[in-house]
Amino acid sequence: MTTEYMNMPLKPTWERYKKIFLTDSGVSIYRALEYEALSRVEYAGRLLDFGGGENAHYCGLLKSWMEGGVYESANISESMRPTYLMSPGENIPVPGESYDMVVSVNTLEHVYELEKTLAELLRVLKPGGKFVFAVPFLFRVHGCPDDYNRPTASWWWETLSRHGVEDLKITPLVWDVMTTGLSVTEGAGPLSGLRKIIVPLYGLVYACVKGRGAGEYYPDVVGKALANVSLGYVITGVK
Repeated sequence: MTTEYMNMPLKPTWERYKKIFLTDSGVSIYRALEYEALSRVEYAGRLLDFGGGENAHYCGLLKSWMEGGVYESANISESMRPTYLMSPGENIPVPGESYDMVVSVNTLEHVYELEKTLAELLRVLKPGGKFVFAVPFLFRVHGCPDDYNRPTASWWWETLSRHGVEDLKITPLVWDVMTTGLSVTEGAGPLSGLRKIIVPLYGLVYACVKGRGAGEYYPDVVGKALANVSLGYVITGVK
């Protein structure tokens, strides 16, 4: 199978290391990598945040990345203060082709009928509109209110391709294999804070050896291997 849809991982750099691992941001390694990738996406127009709301952890960040756009949200949790309060499995109460962008951050793993929901998100997206999905892969099972799936990048490509999306790109969220292991265990054991600082240094050394001369991103062979140990993905495409 072709993997042309896969963006190669960003190479670790000292500046990225300081921002992700030496800044007390209060977020996990996975979320730090995720927010970094999401910040590189262009946002505009009327936007629906599926699974978000005014109280979502990332809402302020997302609004700061938008340029004069309109933010709306849909969620099953009233505490998130969404624009549309829904029941699980309920259709979004808006006409088709209502939004220029549809965003979903750390929500689709909690959806049981995933393909049905993907079709619904594409329904409310205008032709030519963009979607941005951020989903975990190698990440612990967690509630809210339940947790159902961790599809591979190949699954996302096959499924979204069948729904007719274009310009599909999947960005793996990965620093290095050692840091993936640290993140999966959530630093269990002694000296967890110190290990969060020390372990990712391996990625800097690895990038110097395996990514020399490759520019901002890893070369294909190395990048595809690292993508197999991704903490998650940021997936973009056009309807």
